[in-house]
Amino acid sequence: MKKKDYRKTLTYSILITFSFIIFEIIGGLLSHSLSLLSDAGHMARDCLSLIITYIALRLSSSSPDEKKTFGLHRLEVISALINGFLLFVYSGFMIKEGIQRIITNIWIEPDIMLIIGFIGLIVNVIVFFMLHGSHDLNIKSALLHVLGDLFSSIAVVIGAVLIKFTGFKLVDPFLGIFISLFLLISSSMIIKDAFIILLQFAPTGINIDKIIDDLMSVKGVKDVHNIHIWSLCSNITIFDSHILTDINDTDELERIKSKIKEILEKNYKIFYSTLEFEWEICDKKHKINDINHREK
Repeated sequence: MKKKDYRKTLTYSILITFSFIIFEIIGGLLSHSLSLLSDAGHMARDCLSLIITYIALRLSSSSPDEKKTFGLHRLEVISALINGFLLFVYSGFMIKEGIQRIITNIWIEPDIMLIIGFIGLIVNVIVFFMLHGSHDLNIKSALLHVLGDLFSSIAVVIGAVLIKFTGFKLVDPFLGIFISLFLLISSSMIIKDAFIILLQFAPTGINIDKIIDDLMSVKGVKDVHNIHIWSLCSNITIFDSHILTDINDTDELERIKSKIKEILEKNYKIFYSTLEFEWEICDKKHKINDINHREK
């Protein structure tokens, strides 16, 4: 699915989520359910996350120009980092809140809690499947927030049923702590992925030695060195390197370049590459070389 399709999907997701937040706040006040009110706050933050994601996707698709030659693709990563951090902090807060609720006796109206929780479950399932399937880090981050809401709604329903039929109120904070621990781990993964991109690490799953072996198999390639490989965002990987060859014929050099790009695209999904051909190995002869600071 293309980004413009996700922008439309995000619009519907935001409207659905915001409408339910109002409904859940009213239900939480009527039932005296801290679980519902907490979930409403959770969904309010996630609605903001969806809005940030929508804005980031619109801006990240803007065309490059003389000042921003890469466009604004990194906004996707920055937005994902913010979303991941918010979820991490909120999860920690909910764990603390759950521990406090274990030692605090709170009266709850389970019938209203059950109805609101079930409606919330349906809403979150709809939004989840609307956003599911993207490899975009920003969408994945927003989807993680929705997944948290989905589990939270399940916890509300289970908690309401158990409270109604057993009177065991502690099930609510215990489920909340369990869900928050899951979200804490998941948000850490999103933060890690964002930092890998921002710090220009080689993308996860990329084996540079394997790339060198594949490129060395091309007839006419004698050495591959001074390699740089990084991600601009979750969907764009960039590669540049020096290629040592003994071929001087222009047509043959074009064949080598085309074959290298074909390997990068087919085997590694790298569609943006810069190749510098050499006929004598340069001083940057190592596989990976230092990039030194120089005065302007």
